[in-house]
Amino acid sequence: MRTTCVCSPTAGDGCRGSPAGRLAALALRGEDLVAAGQVAEQLSVDAARQARLVAESAADRIRARFGRGAIGPAATYRPAS
Repeated sequence: MRTTCVCSPTAGDGCRGSPAGRLAALALRGEDLVAAGQVAEQLSVDAARQARLVAESAADRIRARFGRGAIGPAATYRPAS
């Protein structure tokens, strides 16, 4: 597999993540990719994002089983009386 990443910074040191650098463009190209079912595991370098994806998946399963109103943001529910 060969990937190509081209970024075009508009200020600062650009793609290095400094607060002064903003990313204006990002282009990716993948070749010789395999089907998702053939991939053993998708790795993530962002633990917080991974945790949100797991929580979102769990919430989707709860909604599918118990209905849309079964789960939601805590701020939308009134305290129990």
